[in-house]
Amino acid sequence: MKKRPLTLKQTTPKHVDVDPANAWHRYGT
Repeated sequence: MKKRPLTLKQTTPKHVDVDPANAWHRYGT
């Protein structure tokens, strides 16, 4: 999975392809 830019990561919902390790603590999932 490609890592999104930080600005895009902040605005995108949790269903986008981000790192699971980042997603769980960023979005609480």
